[in-house]
Amino acid sequence: MSKIALLVSIMALGIASASWVFAAINSMRRLRLAARPLDSNEEYIRASALLDARSFLQEALKTIATQMDLEGVSRTSPARRLARLLAGSPILAASQVIADVRLAQIERDLESGEVWIVTNNDAIEFTAPQMGGAFAGAVVSNLSEGLKYRYLVADSMLARERAARIVSDYPAIDIRFIPASYWSPSDRFVDEFVIYVSNNRDPRVQGYYLYPGSSPLKWIEMDQGAANARYGEAQAQWSLASAGQDQTKS
Repeated sequence: MSKIALLVSIMALGIASASWVFAAINSMRRLRLAARPLDSNEEYIRASALLDARSFLQEALKTIATQMDLEGVSRTSPARRLARLLAGSPILAASQVIADVRLAQIERDLESGEVWIVTNNDAIEFTAPQMGGAFAGAVVSNLSEGLKYRYLVADSMLARERAARIVSDYPAIDIRFIPASYWSPSDRFVDEFVIYVSNNRDPRVQGYYLYPGSSPLKWIEMDQGAANARYGEAQAQWSLASAGQDQTKS
């Protein structure tokens, strides 16, 4: 998928007018990054420049947000969330967007380490009590190879019922619950993200955001800084949460 896919595909969602989509596309055309991989220092410099309130991207996103206000676009819409995600992490403009099946293969190819899933989907990748979902096969295969799985799931009675069945069948899966307030539209740009922590692969930490509103599901590859930050966030939430208690957002 092209480097401007994050904003071009907003138009395909059918919720935006041509005026701000046109502005978004032109913004991304002006901000195309070099195709060669960036080292960490280059990535930091470019991300910092794009985060500057005076940068063209930030100004363009302000214009887009103003236009969406005028047109009454919902604050929880995929378009709003994508714009906010880019405003906070503009280096994502150069990230790959991959299909669900491709991410499942990436997960299956992990040889050792941990998989962290932070989600508000109470299905928890399974259709309890039967197996189901795009990633279920990868999960079972990886568990047999000794990988660890940790799920942080929005708390609900249905999630707890499914978690009890899953953990009973697969004791190597750890599931903890975080309050629904964690998924407040004002805080969360996406409904789910996954972190892969490898013991023998570089980079050690990789992450992917679930693309807001995508159907079929797509995933946005995180830059290294975001992957490390989300991993730290997941670890912090894990220490606060437990399988048997309601928790309060820190």
